[in-house]
Amino acid sequence: MIGMRRKIRLGYYMSTPMLGGAETYLRDLLWGVSRERFDVILYYEPWPDFEAFLGLDECPELQTQIRSR
Repeated sequence: MIGMRRKIRLGYYMSTPMLGGAETYLRDLLWGVSRERFDVILYYEPWPDFEAFLGLDECPELQTQIRSR
């Protein structure tokens, strides 16, 4: 398309047994990255507390892929 750039695909991966600083930073990244410039996908291992902490139900335009060990 003329005048329009393709979005950059941006993926994050997190495997965590607890919630702390790195998870807070990831949450800030997921919520703060420009959706106009990036398609965002999160790869993670299922854990309800982690999902609630990140606010995955409310995070705008976020794709998720659950990974198992």
